[in-house]
Amino acid sequence: MVRRRLVSAWLVVLALIPAPWTLPCGVERWSVKTGTDADSGLVDVASSTSNTISTMRGWTAPNPIPANNRVSPYETTVWVLNATLTQYKLEGDEDYHLILSDTAGNTMIAEIPSPTCVGSGSPFLSGVQSARSQFDARFTATTSFQTANIPVQIKGVGMFDFLHGQTGVAPNGIELHPVIDIIFNPSAADFALGVSPTSLSLPQGSSGSTTVSTTVSGSFNSSVALSVSGLPPGASASFSPRRRADPHRRPRPGRDRGFRRWWCGLRFHLESPQVRDGVEPL
Repeated sequence: MVRRRLVSAWLVVLALIPAPWTLPCGVERWSVKTGTDADSGLVDVASSTSNTISTMRGWTAPNPIPANNRVSPYETTVWVLNATLTQYKLEGDEDYHLILSDTAGNTMIAEIPSPTCVGSGSPFLSGVQSARSQFDARFTATTSFQTANIPVQIKGVGMFDFLHGQTGVAPNGIELHPVIDIIFNPSAADFALGVSPTSLSLPQGSSGSTTVSTTVSGSFNSSVALSVSGLPPGASASFSPRRRADPHRRPRPGRDRGFRRWWCGLRFHLESPQVRDGVEPL
């Protein structure tokens, strides 16, 4: 009898000892939230689409919400929002819970998981690691909400969460989860074009080329499409490639060979008409 009581007492003591080596990662739709779900390959992390909190709050939530699959295009797209980060806290599942607000006071949630809770095979892992580091460099999240009220440009994958009284939640439960990039105090977005050489003189029937380079500033994150107008009759022009990619895209190891070279400029090719005088197309 005494032995049994001692064993029971030890079991109670052991049950009360916390296990610091076990992180309390999330459960509900966790594979979707961290990119280890069956549809994670449908998300192109190299491409992003700008949106607004108001628009995303207006989407119809799926019913039922799938546990291990994604609802396209809402959950298969990397979205970019310009908003105000009003509050943040550290959740029990190790996520950073961010409350985003627009100028009309509409709110939605964005979450940065702990990288240790993201599977090594997730296409979002490097982005989560980067976003977490960017956040930690500016704020220290605790288990209580803290006020930030700072403009941000935030990039993340859409995800419909179950409604359970979350602070700042959108009415349809849409979130950016996970966040894979965050920029604090983004400046005005713009881009500039440069041409080298700035002019070409071409003999009739010949062709020439110049390099058009783009320089982005601030939070500009869209592709740049190029076109030519005002050419003399018989002349033709082309770009290769015609569209410049998202400037915030990172090259993918082993897949984007020549990425840096493509980044530097776009080749512009002009075919002169069959005329006696040369032309200066640029």
